[in-house]
Amino acid sequence: MFLAADAGGGHKASAAALIHQFKTHFPGSHCESFQLEKILDVWPYTKLVNSYGFLTARPEVWRVIYHVTNSRFIEPVMNFHSRITCEEIFVKLIESYNPDVIISVHPNTNIVPCAAARKAGQSLNKYIPFFTVVTDLGSGHCGWFQKDVDRLYVGSEKIFKLAKARGQTPVERITLTGLPIRHDFDIVCRRMNYVNNLTDPDPDEVMSNENKSIEEEDVGQCLSYQGQQCLLKDELGLDSETPMVLVMGGGEGTGLLYEIICELYLGLFIADVSCTLCVVCAKNTELKKKFENTNWNGLLLEKSESSYDKYKRILLRSVFPLGNTINNEKTETTATLPALSERVINIQVNNKEEEEHDKLKDRARKVTVVPLGYVTRMAKYMAAAEILITKAGPGTIAEAASLGLPVILTSYLPGQEAGNVGVVLEQNFGTFSSKPADIAKKVIRWIRDPTLLHQLSQNALKAGHPNAASDIVIDIGWRTHTWLRQNAENYEEKKRIISLISEENDTGT
Repeated sequence: MFLAADAGGGHKASAAALIHQFKTHFPGSHCESFQLEKILDVWPYTKLVNSYGFLTARPEVWRVIYHVTNSRFIEPVMNFHSRITCEEIFVKLIESYNPDVIISVHPNTNIVPCAAARKAGQSLNKYIPFFTVVTDLGSGHCGWFQKDVDRLYVGSEKIFKLAKARGQTPVERITLTGLPIRHDFDIVCRRMNYVNNLTDPDPDEVMSNENKSIEEEDVGQCLSYQGQQCLLKDELGLDSETPMVLVMGGGEGTGLLYEIICELYLGLFIADVSCTLCVVCAKNTELKKKFENTNWNGLLLEKSESSYDKYKRILLRSVFPLGNTINNEKTETTATLPALSERVINIQVNNKEEEEHDKLKDRARKVTVVPLGYVTRMAKYMAAAEILITKAGPGTIAEAASLGLPVILTSYLPGQEAGNVGVVLEQNFGTFSSKPADIAKKVIRWIRDPTLLHQLSQNALKAGHPNAASDIVIDIGWRTHTWLRQNAENYEEKKRIISLISEENDTGT
């Protein structure tokens, strides 16, 4: 029995990763995930999903709510309210589902559900172990930590220290495992890390019966690390010879994605650096359409006055004769520049102008923008990338680290995600910058310095925990089987005692 909430994609992704590992390591296991907002009809839980989107769009409001609810003074009040309003609901749910084990992957599904599990276990005549998997990396809400949990699995040293400092969970019950990542990343990690000599898995172990052909394809390739990246780029329809930067804004496609891509495009063009910019718009279809309809030559003309002298501006107009700006709807549009740069230009230029003209045309061919919608092959895109630009979500950071992918963090939710930035900076596999122009400068510097980029990648690999989901499930499975045997022995003992009492009563009568 998994307890989660549909507030952000990280909790559901962690639950899905653990469920897959249960089916792999313990075939025949039945796993079901219960969402908090669907279980409870009590305020504020009924508004959890809608309020999450509203609050994440207003970081300052989120900051206040997070820190108020995370204070030691408010925590007892919240716990009391939750017990009064929600405990019996959880007791009835657990009794009806009758699980062998409960796993929480959300900070709001720990204290009260754990107490409810103890009550339900008494009525069901068995002990129901309760485990918490913390899905945060650098900052942890007090809701994660409670004293009666059987085991608390944390994703980083920072959360381990925070759990100890909170003092609720006994230290001997806290285990540092890393953050569970999705199964697709597990497959690609094995493929990439195997050739990078970071892990040396037995191919027979790697290939499970389920989706065996896929894993044979992924693990069986014995190319260099760079060779694997080129192969992945080919699979994704990208230029295998050009560095790729992956830009993300979370599941909703939020953030300053458009501004970042514009600055990256302009900066790469000016620096004469070849690059493919893959931008994940996710559910934001309007943003994807905006990228597809952007007139990139218009962008260059619009920005050229501050970046080039008048002479080069004239040459730009000769290379890109469309004088309309990016906001004109009737302008011929495209997501890439090669088609525009192939226009026949019937102008008279001297030798110097012709040389400059050709250089600008070559630059235009070197930068490509690829807008993506909701991506189902995210693991392959991240493995194919040289740099990831994203918000400071813990799941994305953990997945990037497992693949050795350097990251540039652009934003974070105050309180909840602030500590994630510290994890990246302390482990030295990325940086933070909220200004699109600064982000562009960092990308250009990293691409131009392969030694630096390689070092950042190695640091990321050291910080990654690609086997976290498997390690957590094996440990939970072992502990649960121990309790199952104990419950069975207790049940048989109770039956024996009841039988003896019944015989004594019969003899007495």
